Amino acid sequence: MFFRILQFVEDSVALALRCLRWPLARWQISLLKSKLAEIRPNQSELKLTVLIPYRDRSAEQLCLLFKSLAEQTLPTRFWRTLVIDYGSDAEHVKVLDELSHRYSFEVLRVEETGVWNRGRALNIGLQAVETPFVLLGHVDLFFQAQYLSTAIDVLEGQDNQMVGSRMMDLSRSFGTASRRLQEKSALAYARPRLNLPFHPSVLVLPTWAIRLIRGFDERFQLWGYEDLDLHARLKLLGLRLVNISGRSEYFHQYHEKYAGVIQEKELTRTIVRNRFLYLSEPRLLRNPTGWGKAHVAMLPAKKAKAVGGS
Repeated sequence: MFFRILQFVEDSVALALRCLRWPLARWQISLLKSKLAEIRPNQSELKLTVLIPYRDRSAEQLCLLFKSLAEQTLPTRFWRTLVIDYGSDAEHVKVLDELSHRYSFEVLRVEETGVWNRGRALNIGLQAVETPFVLLGHVDLFFQAQYLSTAIDVLEGQDNQMVGSRMMDLSRSFGTASRRLQEKSALAYARPRLNLPFHPSVLVLPTWAIRLIRGFDERFQLWGYEDLDLHARLKLLGLRLVNISGRSEYFHQYHEKYAGVIQEKELTRTIVRNRFLYLSEPRLLRNPTGWGKAHVAMLPAKKAKAVGGS
């Protein structure tokens, strides 16, 4: 009972603070965009960067993800894949290096890391993005073959939109990369997470927009709410969501909950803190200094089976 009362009080305070969030006027957005003009990505034939944050995940998950990327209908000259290795151990570094040879993707190795922080890992990757659009991904996904081309068709010529869809959770019985990747059969093994028509975990959006608001809030750690927070801030910025569910889908591979998170004792407390931060933080701009800055080593894509950027 005590914890329910405490949660009610926290939620009430958080809701009051959240009411301070107001969408920006068009003139404010124009002013912010003009100030950002000097650091916008260079326009080139490359249109999209797929960012994948990674730490100590299985080869099976990676194989299914990169197989799905290799089968995208968007020509590879228009996009690239960048994996941010955020503190993997030696065994998983070897796995990642072997797969980078097989599927030809770039790896950004972060030399100094702490507790797992998806938002910070993606922010570090954003510092290396030079394309007008970016996909914010996960390692435990796979995409239908038209996903990237559908997203780019929506975004080109529109700099005030972001693309998302529902998250299709695969059941344990679907298996992993050992199963032949067949999208129609995958749909039979999947259902939308929480039966929601949209989930903010994966977004494709203009790079200028996420750079303008200084990326993910790096105070979110371990698991949860960093994606909800980013989506809310992008809406405040004025971006309109285009939901492509039904036209193309992405799937979340089955794994044990919180897989890869080893700080189990701190996990529940951290999720509660993340939740309160999401509900209570009204500011559009976060990370006052040094967002996405880190000592990194860029490992170029090997010439093999292409996964973007060839």
